[in-house]
Amino acid sequence: MEKGFSRRDFLKFGAAGAAGAAAIGLAGCSPAASGEGASTQAAEGVINSSEAVIKLTDAMPKWSFMVAPEPIPDDKITETIENDIIVVGAGMAGLTTAVAAAEKGANVTLF
Repeated sequence: MEKGFSRRDFLKFGAAGAAGAAAIGLAGCSPAASGEGASTQAAEGVINSSEAVIKLTDAMPKWSFMVAPEPIPDDKITETIENDIIVVGAGMAGLTTAVAAAEKGANVTLF
């Protein structure tokens, strides 16, 4: 009876794939040759890491949280509030931080 793909096979292939990816990544990180007549251009087929990030992000979908909102014009701002401390997040850490700061006399806003 033929066995399917086991967890052990998955780990073996995953480790081999990770080792291959690491080897490729290290080869792409080697510095370019320097000196007289050395080319400043990358070798053909080699992608600079910053170029890879740009190409990767270009292919990603644009989610609403990734798009910066339009700036608010000055004439639309009706009120400006200044505080010593602004705490974003009312979880356990945010609540205790806001209370502790208020007890010490700071002007605190908790979002």
